[in-house]
Amino acid sequence: MRWVKRNWNDLTVNFVAGLLLMGVAAAASAGGLIAWSIVIDLPTPAIVAVGIGAFAGVALLLNQGLGIARKLREKSAPWASAAQLSQPYISRFSLRLVDLVNDGQIKGRTFEDCTIYGPAMMYTTGTGILTACSFDAPPDAVFVAVAEGQTMLAGPITLVDCVFRRCDFRRVGIIGPKKIIDHWKATQ
Repeated sequence: MRWVKRNWNDLTVNFVAGLLLMGVAAAASAGGLIAWSIVIDLPTPAIVAVGIGAFAGVALLLNQGLGIARKLREKSAPWASAAQLSQPYISRFSLRLVDLVNDGQIKGRTFEDCTIYGPAMMYTTGTGILTACSFDAPPDAVFVAVAEGQTMLAGPITLVDCVFRRCDFRRVGIIGPKKIIDHWKATQ
């Protein structure tokens, strides 16, 4: 349901564009089929079946092509500059997580409506917020629980007091204590 709410505008625009394109495709298909039926003298049911199949195929391809192109245009937020990455609040930018790391951690940052790229694993200390974010993998692949009390991990980027709202994560996973990971899994 969250996906539908977040993508409602895309869905309605694609639906309307699809209807318009289907009308154009129907008119072109009908004219071509009438001319074809006169030339080769096929029975009417065969002409209708071929026409419906051609119309449906053309309409589907056009609608999907428009939807994909629109989604790619809207999803490609501008890349954040070095000056923007140094700010505590970052909104509506694409960025690489590794560009934010200072001494193995990201501290006191807020991200809204950003596309965040890895590859990376983040370790949460439990003081951050993750709200209405999406990931390009299933929750069991993204969220990894570690043993309670384990504070030393080699490799992941440590998050300290970070907030992520409505961000899209690409090739990013999150490691943390089971209690926190289970909570975040349930809210995504």
